[in-house]
Amino acid sequence: MEYYNILEVQSDASAAQIKKAYYVLAMKCHPDKNPNDPQAEEKFKKISQAYQVLSDPQRRAFYNIHGKGAGTSDAAHFADPEEFFKSQFGGDKFTDIIGDMAIAKQFKEAMSTTIKKENGEDMNDSVLSQEEKDALLESRICTLVEKLNAKLSLYVDSFPLHPLGNCHES
Repeated sequence: MEYYNILEVQSDASAAQIKKAYYVLAMKCHPDKNPNDPQAEEKFKKISQAYQVLSDPQRRAFYNIHGKGAGTSDAAHFADPEEFFKSQFGGDKFTDIIGDMAIAKQFKEAMSTTIKKENGEDMNDSVLSQEEKDALLESRICTLVEKLNAKLSLYVDSFPLHPLGNCHES
């Protein structure tokens, strides 16, 4: 009953209890919240895997009968992390307001890096430099500021809104 232990719930926990436990632990153990904990990323992955199984009634029933090691490898059972986060946090409904979910992209990148390490693949060809990540973040912020300005300008006609930081003038 490893997944129940990871989420700190009883094996007869309701779907709501499992979901609440996941959200609490995911926020507590996220690597961005714990930059000094070298195990944070691994803890976060385990929490996400446990939730993916226990939140799906069919997977949960199979897990309850056969356990974690049954069937094929774990990787075959789990969805794309980016798609999983989108499904849990509103999908594309809020993209115009908050942009792409950076946490989902970061988690997908971390899983991809882990898989490549395990397979002994060269990692230099797909990993972005910190400068490239910073440039992407700045671009994302500028785009979101422009969209927010456009939305707010409908309600604030007398006050021109301007982009923040290094964003180009609109």
